[in-house]
Amino acid sequence: MVSIIVPVYNVEKYLDKCIQSIMNQTYFDFEVLLIDDGSEDSSGSICDLWAKEDSRILVFHKENGGLSDARNYGIARANGEYITFIDSDDVVGKDYLKILMNLILEYGAQIACVSALSMSENMKVEHDMNIKNGCLDTEEALKYACIRKYFGVSAWGKLYKSTLFSNLRYPKGRIYEDLLTTPYLIASSDSVAYSSSKQYFWIQRKGSITHTIHSKKEMALHLKGLEELVEFIDKHYRKIHTAAICRYVDDSFGSIIHKLVYSEEYYERIDYVIACAKSYWKEGLKSRYIRMSRKIEIILMMISSRLYKVIFMSRVKIKNFFSC
Repeated sequence: MVSIIVPVYNVEKYLDKCIQSIMNQTYFDFEVLLIDDGSEDSSGSICDLWAKEDSRILVFHKENGGLSDARNYGIARANGEYITFIDSDDVVGKDYLKILMNLILEYGAQIACVSALSMSENMKVEHDMNIKNGCLDTEEALKYACIRKYFGVSAWGKLYKSTLFSNLRYPKGRIYEDLLTTPYLIASSDSVAYSSSKQYFWIQRKGSITHTIHSKKEMALHLKGLEELVEFIDKHYRKIHTAAICRYVDDSFGSIIHKLVYSEEYYERIDYVIACAKSYWKEGLKSRYIRMSRKIEIILMMISSRLYKVIFMSRVKIKNFFSC
């Protein structure tokens, strides 16, 4: 019924925990596709050992092509009526699949989502309280994804009807590929069901893609992807324009500037970011979806990018001091 696609690349330290969390599921009708994307450590061997333990685990070894290529490779070989993605350095709760499938069956949705929790490697997870479930039409779901209410645009933490991928794949060679894919999968669906139950646990670790300062080209492509999303929503779902602006603003700061500020090339690149994003930032100051702390960041950046960096780094130092 469900194909679980797990791209694997140099994660020998985390892979066993990831696979074990999958095999502990309270829902049993699934296959696991472990896509070894040319790992240079023992990840490939770990995959092979797990395949000997359970016939539901299928292992594929391929040349390195990146995360998007590995996901697409798995999609092409998936047999399930539904597909979910789990990153190989993350773990899921034992009811992850059960909750997702129940949402699909209860609401007749083509996509189901659970909540995710970003956590450190040794952090303990508390039991969920006051869980809320619901179902949204396409426009509402896109709005919620943009403002990160109940779910976002990450590929993981979701269950998709496999037919949604008939004409859509993850863009090879691009970072933040989820931004370029998930909103369009949502747009292709009739409805999206969700649960506030925290069942996907995203492990924070040094060296992961999301913690990397990217090149100027990658940064430009990310900004372009955000711009394309705003244009797509304006064309097809004009009523949620302000939500799309929120997504642009939050990503331009959270995913780009907050990393760039640590780079020696900050002053070389920030003018480009400002030139691309300034008009969106101005709109963001009027948006009810953007929190006040972000609006203060916008104002500081528009006054002086140098002042912004000084205040940002001072705040980080104070935070680190009191966390010691």
